[in-house]
Amino acid sequence: MRAVFQATHRSSKAARTAAASSSSAGSTSPADPRAALTAIAHNPLTLLLGDVPVALNRMAVASPELAGLLLRHGRHTTGPLVAAFLSRLADQGPLHIDDPEDAFQLRYGLVVRDLQIRALLGEHPPTGQDLRVQALDADRFPAPTAR
Repeated sequence: MRAVFQATHRSSKAARTAAASSSSAGSTSPADPRAALTAIAHNPLTLLLGDVPVALNRMAVASPELAGLLLRHGRHTTGPLVAAFLSRLADQGPLHIDDPEDAFQLRYGLVVRDLQIRALLGEHPPTGQDLRVQALDADRFPAPTAR
């Protein structure tokens, strides 16, 4: 089980790195916020819907310790990075949001939808181009919040 967690942790670290690079510590926003938001959408889809993460999440249901590790090294690390990025976009004008964490949760829900739970239940998740389309579909998020 440790090897499975380590493999997933490496994938999760790659996703966090992508989120951090899109939401880098500087005060500047990317030239194309929607492209950055789409990239941030694609990363969790590829991470959460892979064979190893799905198997690991199935095991985590029965293991509070493993569930805690997955949360700590996944959602509880990546979420604040993306929320900070959304906050910077709001401060600089491209988005109108009141609460970056709420905005992140909305965005995450639009991106992941029920794909992860369906994968956990045995349905084959989308891959490749279909995942890119799913990430692009999440582009609907900035539209109602654009200034």
